[in-house]
Parts: sequence; C-alpha cells; structure tokens
Amino acid sequence: MNIALLIIATNKYHRFLSPLYQSAQKFFFQEGAIKVTPFVFTDHRKIPPGCVGIYQKHAPWPEMTLKRFHMFEGITSQL
Repeated sequence: MNIALLIIATNKYHRFLSPLYQSAQKFFFQEGAIKVTPFVFTDHRKIPPGCVGIYQKHAPWPEMTLKRFHMFEGITSQL
C-alpha cells in the first residue's frame, strides 16, 4: 500500500512544516507494508529530506483552502 501525504506550507505557515513532518514520521512512517510519500506545496526552498517539494505561490485565505484540490489534481501523474 502507498500513501501520499499532501501538505500545504506557504508563506508564514512554513514554520509549521518541521513539527508536522516530525509527527508524521513518528506516527505514519513506520517500517512495514505501507509506503508514505510526503508532497510539500510551498514557496520556500527548504523542505525536509525525503519530501517531494512542489512550488506553490502563496495566496491569501480562503483561496488556498478553496483551490487545494486543484493543486492536488496537478500532481496526479506523480501520485
């Protein structure tokens, strides 16, 4: 089984990426039959190792929330 963890971390919300990724490692990335691939949509260059970084320009609320599935649909070939 494969799982894609889709994370949006643009602008000031990038500061939450590291704690979120560490929590995901602890609870989701355990050795076994499940492979987890984190995809990070961000406008920053620094992403945790092991993540797939996808550039995403920041947009004000609520645009990021309303258009998140359009972002996700843009990477269906990678999923």
